[in-house]
Amino acid sequence: MVRFVHQVDSSISNDSGLSQKIATAERICRSYNRPLSRIQRDTYLFLLQANAPQTAYQILDGLRQSGASGIYPQTVYRMLSTLQESGLVHKLESTNAFLPCVKPARPHESIHLLCEICGCAEELVDGRVSDALLRDAQQRCFKIHRQVVELRGVCAVCIRTGAN
Repeated sequence: MVRFVHQVDSSISNDSGLSQKIATAERICRSYNRPLSRIQRDTYLFLLQANAPQTAYQILDGLRQSGASGIYPQTVYRMLSTLQESGLVHKLESTNAFLPCVKPARPHESIHLLCEICGCAEELVDGRVSDALLRDAQQRCFKIHRQVVELRGVCAVCIRTGAN
């Protein structure tokens, strides 16, 4: 099981960590014959540096604050759709927010733990859970098109600080 708390950490907050993440994203996009455009790169970089999942309008505001112009909401939604299809970002259905994937080079189903206090999101990648859900669905002759598992609660940091 892989755990990832979506908060800026030392592996991505320094230039070499960010460069490595961007290089991986570019490689993944090329493998899908979809080169990473400058604005997609900037969007992905913005999500990597964010302290919490971001909505499309938060991303739009962030891009505009960093000097991007001529960007509209539909542009951001198209970019996010492409980044999702490439496995670089996940969409949190309950909040309509986006966050970078912890293992973008490896297709997987995720479980997201969402803190109702601070807004952080933790991605869990556990094939056993996905396999169990698939097995149960197959036993019921149910064909899964997409798996979305989001659990809402209070994160460990908020529990430790008494914010719950």
